[in-house]
Amino acid sequence: MNRTLGLPLGPGGRRAVIAAGVIGLLVASLSTVDGGAAPVRSLAAGWTAGPPEPPVAAAAGRFSSRALALGMRLLNLAARAARQTSYQGEQVISWQTTDGGWLGLGGGTVTVDVRHRRGAGTLTRVTASPAAAWSYLSAGPTGQQDGMLGLTPALVGLLGTHYAVAFTGTGSAGGRAARIVEALRADGSVAARFWLDMATALPLRRQLFDSRDQLVSDDGFSRLTLGSPATKVAYAPFRPWAELGPPQLAALRSGGWAAPRLLPGDLTLFDVRRSATAAGDVVDLAYSDGLSVVSVFEQRGQLPAALPGWHQSGPAGSRLHVNNLGEPDLTWSSGGFVFTVVAAAPAEVVAAAVDALPHRAEPGFWGRIERGLSRLASWLNPFR
Repeated sequence: MNRTLGLPLGPGGRRAVIAAGVIGLLVASLSTVDGGAAPVRSLAAGWTAGPPEPPVAAAAGRFSSRALALGMRLLNLAARAARQTSYQGEQVISWQTTDGGWLGLGGGTVTVDVRHRRGAGTLTRVTASPAAAWSYLSAGPTGQQDGMLGLTPALVGLLGTHYAVAFTGTGSAGGRAARIVEALRADGSVAARFWLDMATALPLRRQLFDSRDQLVSDDGFSRLTLGSPATKVAYAPFRPWAELGPPQLAALRSGGWAAPRLLPGDLTLFDVRRSATAAGDVVDLAYSDGLSVVSVFEQRGQLPAALPGWHQSGPAGSRLHVNNLGEPDLTWSSGGFVFTVVAAAPAEVVAAAVDALPHRAEPGFWGRIERGLSRLASWLNPFR
């Protein structure tokens, strides 16, 4: 998989390209018998946080009610502008992990050409590969794949639920005057900082911080021009992904698919898609708290003993395969399924999410009883 293709435009673009890259690699390598993976214990050790507190507590006494109201209003305007404004430019994307534990240390920077035409979608291409075809992100009705620096209506809604958001001042990014908006955790620490164009409300730059105040990613436009490009380009279409609703999701769970409603860290399931491959269906489950985005790809089968380009990590015997240190992709087999996690999130968030997913062989009697009760409950509330 080409790491650089996974990052343009934030989480939505990353998900779309991973579906064409990592999943294609794994599908080609799957077998149909699962020998079972050893339980994974304490993947998130050292990163366990206390129970969440109301996010408004983070801003108590620090920001006025006007600054808080203006912060959310500006982010909503930015998400709308990212879809309704035609633009083209160059986006510089960097990521790093300074204390990744078993996820390893690493990072990097890549520059991406971006072209967005209102109502038509977004085209992206890694600047270092000018001969490559452009990648296309749909401007569908939900807008989950067509966002700018991670700002879509759905993610802004989640962000406002889990963080205190406030307007904190003005500055500049990419040579343009900007308003600055910060997202704060319940303890008052800054989780993210956004620069929003003063003239158009377009997102110009986003910084993401972990709970140790370490900078995790810094994405922004070094060049931005308004209006649609005059020239047409050839693009590489992705395998079609069908959006699934509550009835289809409930049917998957009744068939043994995990598809949890929540993952640790307030990560909420907000988008589910499925694609048919020669080796069977692949389901893409997208989770977010508004800032961190974790995509879990689930498919039937088992990984081979060796997976080129990946290495084993985690506790001994876990058979957890990791790729791309710094912002890792992870995959493993469990109970007749293969799970692949692709995340744009701090290492502590990734570790907790992976820890919460299945890591075992086919369950015994009591495990089957428990799973049966869970399936029954899912029919009553499919997004539970």
